[in-house]
Amino acid sequence: MDVSISSSDTSYVQLYHPGFFILPSGFANECAWQVTTTSGDIVFETTTSGDAFEQGLVLFDHTVPITDSMFVTVVISNPVSGLTCLITNTLYWEETEVFPGIFVGNWNVIGFNPGIATAVDEGTAANAGDFILFPSPAADQLRIEAPRGTYALTIRSTTGALVHSEANFMTSQPLDVSQLEPGIYFVGLQDGQGVSLGMRKFIKG
Repeated sequence: MDVSISSSDTSYVQLYHPGFFILPSGFANECAWQVTTTSGDIVFETTTSGDAFEQGLVLFDHTVPITDSMFVTVVISNPVSGLTCLITNTLYWEETEVFPGIFVGNWNVIGFNPGIATAVDEGTAANAGDFILFPSPAADQLRIEAPRGTYALTIRSTTGALVHSEANFMTSQPLDVSQLEPGIYFVGLQDGQGVSLGMRKFIKG
């Protein structure tokens, strides 16, 4: 299951998830949405339920500049089936050249797998604020601080291309980014149970 962009402009985003159709007893879903900046400030929060589009569509205005990113978290609880599902993703501003020298921009989600759905226990879900990266910009090494020790780590470009991965990354060691081309990248972490800690953006100088 994933979160996708239904519509967007520089100052608003409409998000959609298909949980009504995918989870058993989807009509009973209760969805808690939260959007934050990369520094953890809350941009938008709401709870939805009801039919497919009442629970699956949210629209919010914001003042986050297009040079930054936003983290989206949706926790879907279904008391009928006894399931709880965590979906996380990262929003970033993407510009497409439609004609030579003419660009059209929209907020988009990381393209590799737009959302990570994981069964979680109430109150124990990891979130995008569970790790930090520094420095940014980074020339050769990147430091990662996280509450646990060993992770599956991925680095992706703004197009969603996987540029680096490590199955057993230890946060006590620096991450070598010297081979990356200058630009914007996103680091994702998953713990040993496959729970995503979200994604963080950094700039390779």
